[in-house]
Amino acid sequence: MTDHDTPLQFNGFHVKPPGGENWYRFIRNDGNVLFGKRIDSKVHTFAALVHSGMLPAGIAVGSIEDYFALVKKIKRAMISPKYLRFLEEEYVTENTPGRTCIRYRLKAEAILAPQARGVPLTLEINGFSCTHPESLRTSIDIHYSERGGPGPDSEGMRREGEEFIRGIVFTPLK
Repeated sequence: MTDHDTPLQFNGFHVKPPGGENWYRFIRNDGNVLFGKRIDSKVHTFAALVHSGMLPAGIAVGSIEDYFALVKKIKRAMISPKYLRFLEEEYVTENTPGRTCIRYRLKAEAILAPQARGVPLTLEINGFSCTHPESLRTSIDIHYSERGGPGPDSEGMRREGEEFIRGIVFTPLK
């Protein structure tokens, strides 16, 4: 990718692609974008992702506290014991892009990574989950993840990941 300065527009927010070299866009649609970082390794991966959409009608969210509780439940559930061994989690509401955001950090071991030949790989996911300031039912998750690190370039990639997730800007909903 060469244009890191042009924000990607979504309903209710925009975000710039990750800065730095060797990023490629893997998926892009109305509510999602996934970027990968080319790394010279079969087991070390680095990715940045945005996922947004409306919460399903059956999920009751009456307050921002309800949303934060839902995020914690969903994030813990995504650590599937079939593929991942849960290690730790952390959630904070300070120093986020907005009052409707919660920062999370998850750490697990990938136990069935195909290229790792049975060696567990550390997986770290860092991001924000937010409701749009105009709607508790509009959810936006932005994060970066590293599996199989740390490597020689991990510190720089994490800086790029932090810049990416901190670059979210809320705009009016359509």
